[in-house]
Amino acid sequence: MPSEGHADAVAPRLLDGKLQIQVKDGTTVGQAGGQVHWREPGDVVFHAEPATNAALHASEVSGPAT
Repeated sequence: MPSEGHADAVAPRLLDGKLQIQVKDGTTVGQAGGQVHWREPGDVVFHAEPATNAALHASEVSGPAT
């Protein structure tokens, strides 16, 4: 996937009456001819650049504390 844009790593959708989990690739939306592409999770590799490193504090994470 390109290094710009937006992708949903876990995107549930209903296909043929069954709930499926896919990757929603919207990295080209907003560009001329761009559209959403649905991909199988096993066909996608996500790569995060070192500059994207961020620490999350407990107050920023929803759900019960562990």
